Amino acid sequence: MARKKSFRLPKLRHHRPSNRGVVELSGKQHYLGPYDSPECQAAYDKLVGEWLASGKRPVEIVTTTAVGKSATGLA
Repeated sequence: MARKKSFRLPKLRHHRPSNRGVVELSGKQHYLGPYDSPECQAAYDKLVGEWLASGKRPVEIVTTTAVGKSATGLA
C-alpha cells in the first residue's frame, strides 16, 4: 500500500551572521529582516502564503532594506 507524502511548511530559520530570518522556497533563500521581530514574521507569512497560492512554484520577490531602497539598488 502506497503512503501519502506528508507536507510541511518551510521553516523560518535564523541566519546568525546577519541576525536575519531566512526561509528557503523552491531552492531559493529569502532573507526577511531582523530575526524574531514582528516584521520578519509578517514577511514570512506573506511570502509563504504567496508561494502556496502559486502552486509551490518559485516566487519572484523584491526585498527592501531597512533604508527603503530595493535590494537590487535600482529603486
